[in-house]
Amino acid sequence: MSAKNKKSELREKIAEQREQAAKAAKRRKLFTQLGIVLGALVVVGIIVAIVIVATSGTPDDASGDATPPAGQSAMVTVAGVSVPLEITEQGVKLGNADAPVTIDLFEDFSCPHCKDYEATAGSAFLQVAAEGDAVVNFNHINIVTPYGARGGSMSMCVAEGQPELWTTVHSALFTNQGQSTNTWRTGSFRDFAAQLGVTDQDTLDCIFEGRYMNWVAINTEAALGSGVTGTPSLWINGEQAQLLDSASLIQAVRQLASAGE
Repeated sequence: MSAKNKKSELREKIAEQREQAAKAAKRRKLFTQLGIVLGALVVVGIIVAIVIVATSGTPDDASGDATPPAGQSAMVTVAGVSVPLEITEQGVKLGNADAPVTIDLFEDFSCPHCKDYEATAGSAFLQVAAEGDAVVNFNHINIVTPYGARGGSMSMCVAEGQPELWTTVHSALFTNQGQSTNTWRTGSFRDFAAQLGVTDQDTLDCIFEGRYMNWVAINTEAALGSGVTGTPSLWINGEQAQLLDSASLIQAVRQLASAGE
């Protein structure tokens, strides 16, 4: 092979090597760019996931500062009887406003004694309201655990949005109270409400937001300032009374109603 041919062959090899090197460099650049894009997408995905969890999870410190719409009323069925239910500044009023006996019950959904008293006499309060002998004011306060504030807010949300379920929810909140639920966040209360039949979206949102939790705190301060020393606390016609069992409560209310006729 002549020297001229050798030089030509060498130039061709060099050109070929340069071309392969250029292609390899191009591939490396492409892979690098692709890696950057995929990395960015992963980062974005992580950020989106964090945002989703942060916005859809249960708030750690939900404490809405709204006030329940006092004066709003509805007719609900209690023991087969249509009974007025009204939202008050302190809680829920059940029964005819002109009933001869007025009962005030101060209760905390997180209070074990309140839970026991609800099991013992809860049906009696509903009965005297349904019979027309008494109007019962269920005053929500919170002394024991945050379950009481979240439960009180849930109660008021239901009274506002789906009042026909209020008596069911009121009783269920006490039945549900215990060590395993005292640490529930508002998302758990929302899910619990849905299990009890609450379907109105604003009501469920209200529960999740803890919309009336701050109101429960204010209500608690006012109650303690007015002479309430603990829960459950029973007042009949403006005077503090001993806690009465179901039969004794019904009898006392009937006697007072008859005396006032």
